[in-house]
Amino acid sequence: MYAHLSGNGPPPPASNKQVGGDHYKCMSVQPWDFIAANGLGFFEGNCIKYICRWRTKGGIQDLEKARHYLDKLLELARAEDEANVSKRIAAKGEGHSIVLGPALSESGY
Repeated sequence: MYAHLSGNGPPPPASNKQVGGDHYKCMSVQPWDFIAANGLGFFEGNCIKYICRWRTKGGIQDLEKARHYLDKLLELARAEDEANVSKRIAAKGEGHSIVLGPALSESGY
């Protein structure tokens, strides 16, 4: 089992053991394998983790944790969207001069 410690082979896969319970080992796909395979980030990964284990470990509190991570992800995504909109607006104005016409009161409209 620990042959790799003496230099006789590679270490066993980390998925072969679980520290602190068995709430992931009973799943057909462990959350960290799903997270890694799909290239999910920290906040997405924690949402997946807590949603997957809520029935077998933390109950309602795990769903609240998942929602907390989702709330943070939404906050970051909204801020990123706002920054991207600002960048697009700024980019449209670069290299162009804006010519203002006469004021409406002066033009008779």
